[in-house]
Amino acid sequence: MGDDKNPFSYPILTYVWVIGLACFGGIVRHLNSMSKLNLAQFFVDLITSGFTGLITFWLCEWGDIQGPLGAVLIATSGMMGNRAFQELERLWRIRVYSMAGITPEDEKKYQKAEKEDNL
Repeated sequence: MGDDKNPFSYPILTYVWVIGLACFGGIVRHLNSMSKLNLAQFFVDLITSGFTGLITFWLCEWGDIQGPLGAVLIATSGMMGNRAFQELERLWRIRVYSMAGITPEDEKKYQKAEKEDNL
């Protein structure tokens, strides 16, 4: 996002199409993966899809990704739902660890020790 843009400066119509597009991706995923209709899970999927689409929109704005590519990324992240957050977390971890000088091998050792502590 540029210096002149913040999350509250976009028109409401922008948020309507962003969340709608992301939710549409979530609906497609839900319909393709359901064996029987579960309304509670359906609404959880819609909320997750809308939120991931919103985060993706802000990332696209920050990275100056506009137009059809931004729409594809928003719909795809809505379709991915929670998996999109897992990927963002992985990328964030790589970035933070590299800034801290932590190697992937060190990270694996840490994760292994953390799993053993939780058992």
